[in-house]
Amino acid sequence: MMKKSVLFAHNNEGFINKVNQYFQDEDLYSLNHYVLDGEALLNLVNLDRFDVVIVKNALTYITGLYALESLLLKTRHKPEIIILITPFVNDFIRDKCQQLQIYYVHNLNMSIRDIYHLLCQLEIERKVIGKKYFEPQIEIINLLKQIGLLKTYIGYKYFEYVLNSMLENSENINKYMINIYKMVGKHFNVSPCSVEKAMRLCIKSSFSKSDNFYAKILFGHYHNSYPSVSTFLQVCIKTLKEQKDYIIRHNIKQSLRKI
Repeated sequence: MMKKSVLFAHNNEGFINKVNQYFQDEDLYSLNHYVLDGEALLNLVNLDRFDVVIVKNALTYITGLYALESLLLKTRHKPEIIILITPFVNDFIRDKCQQLQIYYVHNLNMSIRDIYHLLCQLEIERKVIGKKYFEPQIEIINLLKQIGLLKTYIGYKYFEYVLNSMLENSENINKYMINIYKMVGKHFNVSPCSVEKAMRLCIKSSFSKSDNFYAKILFGHYHNSYPSVSTFLQVCIKTLKEQKDYIIRHNIKQSLRKI
């Protein structure tokens, strides 16, 4: 599985080493390079070779934000995610981060787990950045594609149908799951048993043929380990709702800025 490369700028080398070990254990990100002060960060040629950049703003010699702004001018391929960890936030930091499309976190004492979970959350939100509307059918198809579910399997159309139905239904998801195979079987005129088998096969076969980075973000499964149909559907619904909430929140913020 492809790992995403990370640059970490922080003045605590012990903490950096712990982050490196945590990333190795989770098997998604690789800490390719680190620097211990702002001058060393600024002296990097560019940020082209990194997928993720995490920078503490309160670095010695030069602030992290200043170094990032200078480096981005020399960077041709901007990292997918750039996070600034800052002990305080003011209008200058907000405006500069918005201009540079940098995420900022007002929390100097973030734990390693907090950093990892933030990365996972940003991976989810990044899929819908810039969208003004949440269109369920489109986002369901996009999500299944990003996870790596293959349309060539019969179970794929069952997942697409179920997710559309679940998003429209306000009932408790666990309660809804009880009759899921019967509901799908009735709609497609097949037996509930064949529906369950097709959906399980679709997950197992699709996961075994993809690099599974996004699937690992969502499910924590990779290699020869696969989520159950119930877990798969519940995680997908949770992810879609998070993306919908992000689009709504982002558009509200944009509207307030114009007032």
